Parts: sequence; C-alpha cells; structure tokens
Amino acid sequence: MKPEVNGAMAIRTAFPHAVLVFLIAPSPDILRQRLERRSTESIETIAQRIAIAESEAEAIRHYDYLIVNDDFETALGQLRAILIAERLKVARVRHREPDAGRS
Repeated sequence: MKPEVNGAMAIRTAFPHAVLVFLIAPSPDILRQRLERRSTESIETIAQRIAIAESEAEAIRHYDYLIVNDDFETALGQLRAILIAERLKVARVRHREPDAGRS
C-alpha cells in the first residue's frame, strides 16, 4: 500500500470506529489535466502521482465511503452528508437519554 493508504489503515487500527472516506478523481485523465493545469509539477512527477493514485484505488474496499470528486461543491455536499449520517447513527448516539414520552 501507498503512504496515504497506510496512514488510513493505521488510523483504522488505532481507532476501529473511525470513518474512512476515499476521495478520487473521476478518471486518471482528469487527474492528469488538473495537475497539468496547476503547472507546479514536472511531467514525470505527474505520471508518478497518477500511478500512485491508480494503485491506491485498489484499497477502496478498506474504506467506508467513496467520493468521486467530479465537481467540488457536489463532493463537499457528499462529505457533509456522510458526516451528518455518521453523527446520527444509533451506535454513536445510544449514550443519549431517550426522549420523554417515547417507548
């Protein structure tokens, strides 16, 4: 596994209830275009980053959620939805007192 995936797996080991979100570009070509548009890295570095991204994608099964970052606002909305859903999980809120009048 690659460094980012290794870090995520270390978090999962240390915090078994951690929620892992895998963020990915829609395709290697779009990732390449985005990196080239930044003009901050060489062609060789871009090729390496794409290769790393492709190998990291093999670890998706170890994550809880997948967000395809096709549009920033949509991806951000999806991340917010994940956060809300996780906060509302019964297992996370069971320590709260039941509402009065409920059975």
